[in-house]
Amino acid sequence: MSKKIKGFTIIELLTVIFIIGILATIIIVKVSSARSSARYAKMLADFKTIANAADMYASKEGLYAPDVLRNIAPAFVPTYIPTWPTSPCPNTVYDWEDWSCTAGVCTGVGANLGEGNVIEVSLRPNPGSGNDRLYFYNIKGANVEHISSAGVMVNEQPAGTLDCP
Repeated sequence: MSKKIKGFTIIELLTVIFIIGILATIIIVKVSSARSSARYAKMLADFKTIANAADMYASKEGLYAPDVLRNIAPAFVPTYIPTWPTSPCPNTVYDWEDWSCTAGVCTGVGANLGEGNVIEVSLRPNPGSGNDRLYFYNIKGANVEHISSAGVMVNEQPAGTLDCP
């Protein structure tokens, strides 16, 4: 009499491996999406913190802090926020923008509280890696075109995702 060996057939094993692969893919996509949403939430919180500090500075000084180069803290740091925030994405930095605008032409020359000035903070690539605004938060003034691309204005987007470049 022959003994029957118990075990799984190759079809059963392949079916189980296929199902595990599908489940793993779903989990990886969900985790990736959650990380991207968390980066966006951090960026938005940083933008709002910077905007509040800038408004407090402008309230006391009568004007907004002058424009500075990327990743350099403006005049309201450390008085109104302890340190300039770190970007949630590697190879990107926050940039303080203070443009005085006339007839659509903007220059960063330290604005006053009058009309025609744009005050914003933006997320940009590291210096030397490109000039494009990836995202920006408009503190005062209209959204204007700049030398770089328009980027995404986050003022009216409380939720979103930030995929690092």
